[in-house]
Amino acid sequence: MSLFPKSADYLQRENTSYSVFVQRIIRGRQKRSYFLSSLTSYILKSLWLGVPLQQTQYDITSYTELIPYIRGCVYLLQIDSRLRKITAIFGFNRISPLNDIIVDIGKRWKRGERLETYDWLMYLRPYLGDQSRELRAILRGAVIKLNDVVVANKNWFLTSLLQEIMDFGLDKSSTNTRIVSGLVQGSRAAIAGIENGDRILSPSRASFCAMLLSANLEIVIERSCKRVHISYWPCSFSKAEEFYLAGVPSEEYCK
Repeated sequence: MSLFPKSADYLQRENTSYSVFVQRIIRGRQKRSYFLSSLTSYILKSLWLGVPLQQTQYDITSYTELIPYIRGCVYLLQIDSRLRKITAIFGFNRISPLNDIIVDIGKRWKRGERLETYDWLMYLRPYLGDQSRELRAILRGAVIKLNDVVVANKNWFLTSLLQEIMDFGLDKSSTNTRIVSGLVQGSRAAIAGIENGDRILSPSRASFCAMLLSANLEIVIERSCKRVHISYWPCSFSKAEEFYLAGVPSEEYCK
């Protein structure tokens, strides 16, 4: 097995995330408030950053489709933070070395060059040394650590607290087949009484539980020709870090 994939799909995904959340704000093409609100309400709120990627199969909401993109964006925040610390380039009005890297990648793509992950690593090597092991771990879905990350400004840092992870306790395919499968023994779903093979008649919206973490999942199943109403909190007993942006003056969210 090769160390990195033969395509630049992951690199391209990162470039897209960078364009949306980092490049535009640093280069003055987006309001600072947009970047900060997007980062705090959408990116850092992802509890799935604190668990291996493979565990996302137990989140049956459509949100799971966004997780790889969020991971790509957060990975770039890590890289941007390290580059800024090494070069001492801080502030939204100062262009990070990461910006120059992404711009050059874009120019090479426009010229028709086929870029591989190796090319990305070569951009980083003069600043950060060999990053192959870390990138390989990210690609394989390792837990992402953000405790030492600063965001653009050296006084803007990330802090965290522990929060229960969304876990419906059954395989995502159950929502399509309407038959419970992949039930996780010991999960809240199993404790509530759900069993493999149960026919799902009318579940409440899983996305509502994702938006309101205190909400229970209401589900009606059919078993042995009988209808059974089950209500349970779709979260695991384990916890992961949920990150918050700290040190940012309130007026920055209005700029």
